[in-house]
Amino acid sequence: RFLSHPLLEGRAPGTRGGDLAAEYVRAQFRRIGLRPVEGDYFLPVPLAAYYASPPRARHLILTIASYVFYGWANPLFVILLFTSTTVDYIAGLVIEAEPGKTRRARTALVVSLCSNLALLGFFKYFNFFADSLARLLGSIGVNASFPILHVILPIGISFYTFLSMSYTIDVYRREIKASRDPVDFLLYVAFFPHL
Repeated sequence: RFLSHPLLEGRAPGTRGGDLAAEYVRAQFRRIGLRPVEGDYFLPVPLAAYYASPPRARHLILTIASYVFYGWANPLFVILLFTSTTVDYIAGLVIEAEPGKTRRARTALVVSLCSNLALLGFFKYFNFFADSLARLLGSIGVNASFPILHVILPIGISFYTFLSMSYTIDVYRREIKASRDPVDFLLYVAFFPHL
């Protein structure tokens, strides 16, 4: 079962706060009126829909299922995933439309890299850098206080950020062609079994 993993329950040796994380996820489920995703119940639904649908709709079915799965704990995480994916999809198209490594292609690559790294940096490292800077300034006598944000790290953010960025880099290097189908690209980044 998805939420009975020892790490989430705080039963694994050396873990603290596992109960808090599990309770947060359960509270999010209750808030939106859903029960927790459990592997025994989630997989059969998209699988049945996939095989029951016509071949042209199958990628769309898997994309929707992937976004539902990813947003189950916190629907706001879907916005982050979609934004990152959309930026890289558009950047790939802009880069491929250019005849070579032009200024416009480089700009699209830089926008992709900066937006993804900013997103990742904020969620993973904001509190660390704010605290470190406050301590550094305090050590030289400057009283600085930065807000500490209690932000929950989106599930798989590092994975999908680097996956999406590597796509843009590969298109820039002309190692692959840009995807012309937005649903295929959304599925490539968000496919739920690998998140």
